[in-house]
Amino acid sequence: MFQWERSEMERERLDSENPEVSILIPCYNGFDCIGNCLKSIMATAGPSYEVIVIDNHSKDQSLGVVRSHSNVRIIPNATNLGFARAINQGAEIAKGKFLAILNQDAEVDPNWLLQLTTVLKTDPTVAICGPKILEASDRTRIQQLGVRVDRFGFGMYICDDGEAPQDVFMVSGAAAIVASPLSGWLSDRAGKRNVIIWANIALAFLFVAVARAELGLWLVAGIAMLSMAASARQAPLHALTTEIVLPEIRGEYIAVRNASSQLGIAAIATISASAFDAAGFSAVALIAAFATLLIPVCCIWLKEPRS
Repeated sequence: MFQWERSEMERERLDSENPEVSILIPCYNGFDCIGNCLKSIMATAGPSYEVIVIDNHSKDQSLGVVRSHSNVRIIPNATNLGFARAINQGAEIAKGKFLAILNQDAEVDPNWLLQLTTVLKTDPTVAICGPKILEASDRTRIQQLGVRVDRFGFGMYICDDGEAPQDVFMVSGAAAIVASPLSGWLSDRAGKRNVIIWANIALAFLFVAVARAELGLWLVAGIAMLSMAASARQAPLHALTTEIVLPEIRGEYIAVRNASSQLGIAAIATISASAFDAAGFSAVALIAAFATLLIPVCCIWLKEPRS
């Protein structure tokens, strides 16, 4: 029922003994999509690779689909350990020089690994890179090219149509894990919703504290903690959004969120300019803290999907 036919080219590239790339796919109740994901991977050209699927105790027939691919390595978990811990499990047994992290509902272009590994091989200053991600419902439409972060610490997808490689704050999936390991660890134990709420509360407090600090060690420490709080809230916010927003409307949601974020930034910047003229940095910090506290207030009634 789940059997796929592999060409000679596919068998040559799929190398579980000496792969150049290890493809890690966390899976949870992915019966409707994991088959298409694996089928697209089997047509991958370029470097040799292995596929490792980490199943987070799926309650559907996902494992049956995965097991129909005899060369795919499987880590079956007894409980849902979450995305970040699943990736760490796969990385521990990976044999490849490069790690490619992939969502269970992604479908890849045959040249995806060739293009990504070429960048890593030819530019030693690059440690992480990501591909152009297209909408599943309309593959002529770009969902994102990575993430940029504005001055208030809000992440926004880059959705322009640029073809040239560019530096970004983070790429989808991999960068969130590398840039903010603390948030992944906290999310697995406290829940994404709680991390979002408390990281924003801490961030609001730090805005005010840093604005009042004098030059010296306390200012440096405050800025460092502010950066950690801003980073810690970002990954769970993106992950939770992915879980609660249906894939078919995710592109529209991102467009609305980005537009709303820009309008909010423009409004706050205008208010902050007037506040700075009247009372200096302390007033600006209070406005930033107030705006930041709106996020946990909105999240109080948010229900995190159960594993």
